[in-house]
Amino acid sequence: MKCISLHQPWASWVAMGWKTIETRAHKRFRGLAGQRIAIHAAKKFDEYAIPHMAYPYLVARGYWNYHTDNPFALARGCILCTVFVAKHRSVTAKDAPNALCDCSGGGLYGLVFKDIQLLKYPHPFPGQQGIFDVHDEFFIYN
Repeated sequence: MKCISLHQPWASWVAMGWKTIETRAHKRFRGLAGQRIAIHAAKKFDEYAIPHMAYPYLVARGYWNYHTDNPFALARGCILCTVFVAKHRSVTAKDAPNALCDCSGGGLYGLVFKDIQLLKYPHPFPGQQGIFDVHDEFFIYN
């Protein structure tokens, strides 16, 4: 299965179903449309995610307190879930609540996720940039 790595807390927000559009400033992920892919939580934590990017969208949707007892909330260096990439397209300002970031500047592309399937437990795995492969035996669902 193909896999992409996201910095935390973005990866957890995908796993929890809060972030259903992953944005990029490039089209390199367009080939993932129509496929089920894995979401890997990188070891890096994006310090700007909450105070500078996602805060207004998290509050508006009632998702502010994401630090829970859920083992997926802060897992790093692990595969958290799989998602079906329904489409790859340009994003607009209307996509901001689902991307948890401002999409109004133009030039961003999004992977639109559907059918998020959380794994039974976060599976440790070394991530990498870009698209990489993971073996199917890692995918034990709840």
